[in-house]
Parts: sequence; structure tokens; C-alpha cells
Amino acid sequence: MSEVFDNNTDFEKWLESNFWFQDGYLLDYKVEESKSTIYLKLAYQIEGTYEANTERTLRVFSMKAEGVRSNTALEDGEWSKDHCMEGLDLKDSRIILFTLDVPKSIEIECSSVTINQGPNKIELVEPWLSESEIFITVQGEKLPTPAEWLQWFSEQGHRLGWRYYSGELKEASTIPPQEYDGWYLQAVALIPQTSQGLFFRHCKDNGNSFDISFQRTELSDDIWSTLKQVILRFKNIEVRSGNCKFNNEQWRSSVVS
Repeated sequence: MSEVFDNNTDFEKWLESNFWFQDGYLLDYKVEESKSTIYLKLAYQIEGTYEANTERTLRVFSMKAEGVRSNTALEDGEWSKDHCMEGLDLKDSRIILFTLDVPKSIEIECSSVTINQGPNKIELVEPWLSESEIFITVQGEKLPTPAEWLQWFSEQGHRLGWRYYSGELKEASTIPPQEYDGWYLQAVALIPQTSQGLFFRHCKDNGNSFDISFQRTELSDDIWSTLKQVILRFKNIEVRSGNCKFNNEQWRSSVVS
């Protein structure tokens, strides 16, 4: 059964009942040759998790925007069905005016929107790796010292140093050996030119195990890639990145490939 909306007020109520498509997906997008009608297929998750290779269920809607007065049309490559949206937002208009990120932000103003709910879609969650965050848990070992991190990167050809946010180079001996949360590693030559680097966001020594959360800002791809190699030295490790979880051998296969 179709639902038709010709004003922001009624459309807002419908969007609210569907959580504004927060963490939703644009599955399809087409513009008629006349450019007066745009077809969108939108979905959001109602069952399952976001973990890679697990099953999830999406609630799917077809949306037809008619009487389009203005829009920021998308070109090929400017939207992705895998992009998790922040959601749909409404802007002031006498008719209907909405925006969404896909990931490029688009805006559509139209005289009416027709909605049809389709069958739910059951699928496997596609794996993805973050290029800015890695979290590790290591069993059977103590938290490495700041000096050890410098040594391991040096063995891979990197001259790194410790620094605080926007701070100067610090000797490893001055860094708290078991409490270096909030500190950064950065190429020594780049410390005067940058504020951050490889951020040790969270470090926890559990006695015979440890956890570390890494984040990168103003860090070269080369150093980030080396980090992925360096953590292979830990034998009993769990690595989380993006929506994926790896043991040592799985991580080795991922890094090598």
C-alpha cells in the first residue's frame, strides 16, 4: 500500500516512525531523463549485528520523489549502497525538501513523495577494515614498554618518537611505562610539522594480558601498514578493525594479502 506525502509536516511524522533512516542505506538511485522524478530505494537494519559475515535483516522502502524542483544529482561513484548513512534530514520548505548523505550529501526538493514498503532483505554483513582504528587484546604477555615500540618500528626502518598532542619529541624513558594512554608515536622529522600521529587511545595492562586501542591522525600510510606487521609478533592476539575480528593467523593472512 502506497503512502503519499506532499508536505514536510506529514513526511516528518513518517520519517520519525522509521528512525529517520539513521544508520540506513541507499540501495538504489535513479533520475528520470526529464529530471522531474527521482527513484530511491532506502533501507535500515531491524535484526542482526554489524559484525562481518553474520546475517542481518533490512527493512526496505521504495521512494519516488515527483515534481522535483531542485536536486543535487549524483554522478557514478558518488554514492555507495554500503555506506551507512547518518540519516535523512528535512529543511524548511512549503513543499518537501530533504537531504541525505550517501556518502556525498544530496538535497532534493519536490512536490510529493510516494513510499512503498517492500519485502525485508536478509543478507550477510560485508566485512570492512578501518583505515583509522585498530583494537588488540593479547593474552599471556605484558603491556610493551614505550621503548619496545620504538625498537620494533626501527627494525622496520622507521625513526619514530613519542610526543603528546601538539607536543615536542620526548625520550621514551620519560613516558610512563604502563600508562601511555593519550600519547602518540610520530616520525621524528614530522613532529615539528604535525600535532598528532599514531594515537595510543587506550592501554590497559591486565597482568598477564593487555589491551590497546590505536587511532591514526596525521600518520603516513607506511607507518600504519608497519603497525599491522608489528602486532603480528604477538602470538595469542585478537585484532578488531572495522566490523572484523581476527586471531593471529587470520590477521597474518589479511596483512599478507
